[in-house]
Amino acid sequence: MFNPLILNFLLSVAVLVPGSSSDHSHTHVLPLFDDGPHEDPRIGFKMSTPKKWNQVPVQNDERWIVGRYQSDKADHFTDKSFGWTFDHKAEMTMLAFTGESMTTDIDVDVDGKDGERTVSGSFTVENPYKDYQEYLKKTYSGGGWFIDEEGTEEIRGVKVTTYIIKVEKGSRVGPKRLVTWVYHLGHADVAVQFECLEDAYPKLKKEMKARFKSFTTIERTEASNASSSGGFKEIFNNADSPEERKELRLTIEAEQHEKARTNLPDEWTIEETDRWLVVSHTKKKHTKQVTNQVGRMFDWQSKEFPYIGPEEYVRRPIIRICRDTEEMNLFLDGSGWSFTNIEILTCRDTSGWSDYLNGAINDRAFRYWFYERDRELYLRIPVWLRTGMDRMLHSAEVKGSRLIFKPDNWEKTGLREAQRDGTITLPSQMFLMTRDEMRDSQTRYREFGAFVRYLIDGPGSRNKLTKNLVEDYLTNLKAILEEEKALEEEDEDEDEDEEPMTEEEEDAAFKARQGAWKERASDIAQRVYDRTFSDWTQKDWDALDKAYLKTIK
Repeated sequence: MFNPLILNFLLSVAVLVPGSSSDHSHTHVLPLFDDGPHEDPRIGFKMSTPKKWNQVPVQNDERWIVGRYQSDKADHFTDKSFGWTFDHKAEMTMLAFTGESMTTDIDVDVDGKDGERTVSGSFTVENPYKDYQEYLKKTYSGGGWFIDEEGTEEIRGVKVTTYIIKVEKGSRVGPKRLVTWVYHLGHADVAVQFECLEDAYPKLKKEMKARFKSFTTIERTEASNASSSGGFKEIFNNADSPEERKELRLTIEAEQHEKARTNLPDEWTIEETDRWLVVSHTKKKHTKQVTNQVGRMFDWQSKEFPYIGPEEYVRRPIIRICRDTEEMNLFLDGSGWSFTNIEILTCRDTSGWSDYLNGAINDRAFRYWFYERDRELYLRIPVWLRTGMDRMLHSAEVKGSRLIFKPDNWEKTGLREAQRDGTITLPSQMFLMTRDEMRDSQTRYREFGAFVRYLIDGPGSRNKLTKNLVEDYLTNLKAILEEEKALEEEDEDEDEDEEPMTEEEEDAAFKARQGAWKERASDIAQRVYDRTFSDWTQKDWDALDKAYLKTIK
């Protein structure tokens, strides 16, 4: 029995921004940024932006940020007491607040094993904040700020509330100055906020005022439609066949790609192939390096894990490459959470973090592919394999058309020390370790990485005893998860008349399910272990430990 409260909860995170794929590859270069006005025909305003400031994209499913710009030059602050210096590029953020949430009815067509059916429920479109002051209180919840000045203006018949806010030196983001004008349009409040270092405020003050004064209302020619229901169709989809799921995923893929094109700022490029959609704000050479790395990871996964969801369609991801870490972090600083996010996000290294960023690309590509092939299995990968895979991927490098998996110095040093001290963890001890036991020692992260590399890419992948171990383990885990799911469905059928009818009851039921799963997690791990190693003898375990220890140098 479907509970409309769940649908109402899911749809309450719908976005206010509006959401074709091709089989051929082509590149579209957008026109250069011309310092023209920022126009929003959905909210109904336009205003000029600072010259040479870069427009930052908003996330596909952003809910309240409607525009964002960042200075091309960094300002600096040096703390004379401690001697440290940090940089900050001034930002201009436009936010739209619609006040109270608006609720309407909605019907979502869902493909199921008995054909298409319609699910009805309440559709709530809301902003997470009712007004700018609530946004301010929650965004800067760490304290250390205060409204220094508050006033009123009137610009071309629009009433405006003005704020000058000081963020103090002791705050985690200070010392800064926020200057915000909130334009009251009737159907919405538009807050335009400048954020800069305190020392940069005097030189930017005149520029800020000019931009504030340029605000003009325009005709609203586009509807502020909620996000497509495609993502919610996926959540409630009961399709039994990969073909039905593919049809739905293709719809969502096309919607997300179109949103990425629509929301793309100037100076970004678009490249589309039969494998992905690339939106990039960096040089062509770096863009090619990133897409090549993602492609090599996908190729390796298809070869290494052919038994994981072989008939499932993997949607063409959006590979988004930001100019630098500042732009990437600013892009992430929003409300754009989505059930249907198909992005692989990265940036060009400008701060000496290339190893970390390369490892993150590997991890995100791996996670994306695996999640598309078998979401439930990915979410239940055990601690030893998940942690080991993370470490293995972190140090992987592209060499020609191949991925090369090798340990980094941090891992090698830690393993040698643990072996010398007699504290090294043997493979026979790893399989049933919990996350809490993992936290006891940083060395275990390195040990799990070395062991998983040994099984997948090292001597263990050729050893008769262990060459199929990862496949056997994951296959057994999948079988047990399906058994658990069948039991849960039986329980749901028996309890059909006891569905929660209020939000409080639904919340309590959710927490109970989470608690029950945690209680069963250890039991499931033990069952997978027993099933995988049912025919192993102590001699086999000793042989595994010995063979693995030989690889530590």
